[in-house]
Amino acid sequence: MAFGLFGKRVGLILGVIAAFAAMPTGLHGLREYPVLLSSLLAYGMSAIVCTALSWRSEKRFDFDLIGERVTNYQEAEERHASMPAKGDKAREMSRGGRAPREITA
Repeated sequence: MAFGLFGKRVGLILGVIAAFAAMPTGLHGLREYPVLLSSLLAYGMSAIVCTALSWRSEKRFDFDLIGERVTNYQEAEERHASMPAKGDKAREMSRGGRAPREITA
């Protein structure tokens, strides 16, 4: 996400910092959790394969486009959050015009 929000240089810097910060845990603490370790290994190998295929490709990644898409998504989320919430009447109508019943024993 750092690539989309801040650009290529900041994304690479944060990736290197995160890798060094996670290294002690990855080298020592994860040996006790073989299922988690194997899942992380699969994710890591997937990242390596995807990176290698991306470097091999002639098409270059458009960082401006991903920045625009992330910004558009954030603006849509803000618009959605600022919309007024539906009232009780609207909730009743979505349930077929019936008010919810209480369960009694």
